Amino acid sequence: MKKKKIFKLLVSLALTFFVAVFIIVFSKSKVYQILELKALDVRFALKSNTPTHTQILHIDIDDQSLAQLGRWPWTRSHHAKLIDTLTECGAEQIIMDLLFMEEVTDLPQEDVLLAKAMSRSDRVYLPFYFTKDRKPASAEFTSLLLKDITIPLEEAARILNQDPDSCKDEFSLAKRSIMDQALREVLGKNPEISINGVFEILENSKGWFLFSEEEAYLRKQFQNKKLAEFFADKFALDHVNQKTLKLEEFKTISVPIKEYIKTMKDSGFINADPDADGVLRRIPLFIKYEDKIFSQLSLAALIDSFNISDVEFKNNFIILNGAHIQSKIRNITIPVDESGCMLVNWTGRWGHSFKHIPYYRILKLHKLREQLRTQLKGINAEEQVSSENAGIVKYLRKAEANLKEELTGIVKNRICIVGLTATGTQDMGPIPLQTDYPLVGTHSNLINTIITEDFIGKAPPCLNVFIFFFTALLIGFASLIRLWRSLLFSVCYAVGYFLIAFFAFDKLGLWIDLVGPLGIVVFGFSGIMSLRFFTEEREKIWIKKAFSHYLPQDVINELIEDPSKLKLGGERRIITVLFSDIKSFTTYSEKKAPEEVVSVLNEYLDVMTKVIFDNKGTLDKYMGDGIMAIFGAPHYEAPEISAKRAVKTAWQMMEKLKALQDEWIKRGYQPLDIGIGINTGEMIVGNMGSTLVMDYTVIGDAVNLGARIETLTRRYNNNIMISEFTYKYIKKIVDVNPLEPIKVKGKDIPVMMYEVTGVKLD
Repeated sequence: MKKKKIFKLLVSLALTFFVAVFIIVFSKSKVYQILELKALDVRFALKSNTPTHTQILHIDIDDQSLAQLGRWPWTRSHHAKLIDTLTECGAEQIIMDLLFMEEVTDLPQEDVLLAKAMSRSDRVYLPFYFTKDRKPASAEFTSLLLKDITIPLEEAARILNQDPDSCKDEFSLAKRSIMDQALREVLGKNPEISINGVFEILENSKGWFLFSEEEAYLRKQFQNKKLAEFFADKFALDHVNQKTLKLEEFKTISVPIKEYIKTMKDSGFINADPDADGVLRRIPLFIKYEDKIFSQLSLAALIDSFNISDVEFKNNFIILNGAHIQSKIRNITIPVDESGCMLVNWTGRWGHSFKHIPYYRILKLHKLREQLRTQLKGINAEEQVSSENAGIVKYLRKAEANLKEELTGIVKNRICIVGLTATGTQDMGPIPLQTDYPLVGTHSNLINTIITEDFIGKAPPCLNVFIFFFTALLIGFASLIRLWRSLLFSVCYAVGYFLIAFFAFDKLGLWIDLVGPLGIVVFGFSGIMSLRFFTEEREKIWIKKAFSHYLPQDVINELIEDPSKLKLGGERRIITVLFSDIKSFTTYSEKKAPEEVVSVLNEYLDVMTKVIFDNKGTLDKYMGDGIMAIFGAPHYEAPEISAKRAVKTAWQMMEKLKALQDEWIKRGYQPLDIGIGINTGEMIVGNMGSTLVMDYTVIGDAVNLGARIETLTRRYNNNIMISEFTYKYIKKIVDVNPLEPIKVKGKDIPVMMYEVTGVKLD
């Protein structure tokens, strides 16, 4: 490989590798991550439909259900009836994606009905959630309140020189934070203490004499804390030793009311934060609370369904050991990120995946039974046959039996997921496939991903780094080929890489970076092309512009391909020079009209120049009616070839001249004759002139001899004369008439001249 190509390759590789390193660093930024997430969404949109497990059933609280049962929220007796019906129809599990954090104080029997229904069912899963820690309290207010928790807002604002209205929220936050911390400290040391014992300790240790408002707050927080402890003791994972993953941790938890905690089968959190662009793609499987670990709601149901023996945490994996699936026991390995979040393999848009049934359809069975009881009320067994209501009773019984059979066929052995899907509800958000997706669908998609084990794992960083540098290497080597080929290669590589990345995602469940490699292709290629434009392409443009008027196109293309063939500044080379001139042109131009002279001259020069170009000659210059052409530069050829081309050119020029003479005679013009002189020898060839104006030409004694030979054609009255230096290279293809030797300036021995009388054209 030539030094110039090696240098170009090294520069290109340095550029593409710089781009690769920059993108690797840039990949840690939020902008890059959002772009890569959007590229992931494209793959989700293009991939084939993910198979959905037939065991999953959505019970939708949809627009139809709201129209049938009234505005949301509904009474809890509706949910009790739903649970009873689903249990009766053979549902395997009932996941209620509904929050029951407050008691129904005005209708306490509602809570009793729902708690009893869950107890009878023993397959209901209710959610809880972790609450984000409040923002840090103001240090100024905290310091002030630690001295006196009962200080009024107005007094605190006056001391701190603040407006009471503007600092009210900060004051309340600081007070609650101090009381929360104090309560945690007391309960940490005395887990079995009563609320009155808490007040006594705070009064003795801190000197707090609380008002009713502060006491009410502490009583509520005490109750919540005790309820959270009761909940955690019942539903936290047992004997889990997790140190490999950086699970998210919370200090505050919101759980269902105590009656439900006692009667529901299990519980799990529903926290799931969207990615940086606001789209939900991954769900945490486990979250820490104090020293305990809780599972996600639908995962808690799966752990029960699979009868998982234990959960094992490893770097980038969570393993469900001893899963009982279809009469087999095996482990399920789930790829997760460092926070224990699983990338959900979304199955499709809402309504196009999984089986759905409206909530009200389940309750319709209860409604039919209530109607039947109403009809039967007060009618004894003997009267039923003859009663006017017999037809209605028969209809209702048949409808009830048919609906029971229909619902059993739909519900039996299924994981039933209950949640809000109605238009305008707040429980909606964007996922990769839909901007307004009911978030209850996260449970079915998570369950489906785990049951089918159709996981998506992010490629390890080392693989992405390898791909980045491999892409940079290929794009760098592509700089050695021609521009259009380099562009075609870059486009083909980008398309090919996209297809490979999509195949890896769709068929192998592997998420490899798409933005980075494509960015290297785009920016690497653009950088190389810019570099080539300012170096090679600018050089090629200059060559094309400089030689377009006196070189044939194929020679120009060859010089553009390899500019090294054009040595600027001049070099010694054995080449052949051709001079031609119109005989007696001065006399002709004096007698004829200028318009005729110009027309004839232009026509003549055009035809002769084409002949020169057809034989790969270089037009040096026009000298009035004279033409100077060289053969063997800038496209170098051996003297035998350049001499042969020059003589063939001269012979063809004479043939073309005969055609022109006939045409001129037809037009009434005087025919012109020319003389051609050719010489071969050592000359200096290259760009010569000044820094402002340069000309590609030849100089030397051999050039002068060529010009003198052309003038001798008038003395001997012939058309083509060559020197002995040219003749020795072409004697096999020409017929000549020897002429007398010519004494040349600077040489002692005369040079033999020949008239060309014939040329063998092949």
